Amino acid sequence: MSLLNHYRWLYRVMTLMVAVLGAWATASFNVYSFEERAQEQQFQKIIKDLRCPKCQNNNLHDSNAPLAVDIKDYVYDSLQTGQGEAQIVEFLVDKYGEFIIYSPQRPVLWLLPWVVAGGLFLWALINISYKRNQQRKRQADAASASMREIIADYEHEHEPEHEPEHEREREQSSKRQP
Repeated sequence: MSLLNHYRWLYRVMTLMVAVLGAWATASFNVYSFEERAQEQQFQKIIKDLRCPKCQNNNLHDSNAPLAVDIKDYVYDSLQTGQGEAQIVEFLVDKYGEFIIYSPQRPVLWLLPWVVAGGLFLWALINISYKRNQQRKRQADAASASMREIIADYEHEHEPEHEPEHEREREQSSKRQP
């Protein structure tokens, strides 16, 4: 009998855990209903393009922070009242700053430092390459001149000293032969 009571107790605990976990899981999702599919797509686009001000590098779509939920509710309500995406984003930028836009618009001048840095880097690479080639050419010319000197010295050392002696030897050898 005690074994049966033990299983009943375990069954009650498991049932309670499933109920609590089920309620907790459904509570974390916000369900927004739309009359038109286009409106739902616009809502999804807006919340994916906006950053959660509370979370680091999360868009509103991926965030369940209370502030993100409030902003999603505002976007939903605004779309239901007929406001456009530009009006909604403008209001949120006024309230939270440019940070809320996940990919903010940048002026053209922000690119200038990157272009200058890239240009300087390329100039340095070209300059280093040119100087190395010049140095190699000078070393090759010096090595070539040095090699010519060595060859000339070698040829000079191994030249026959006096040709008349060789001729005498040839004459003597030819006299010996009948």
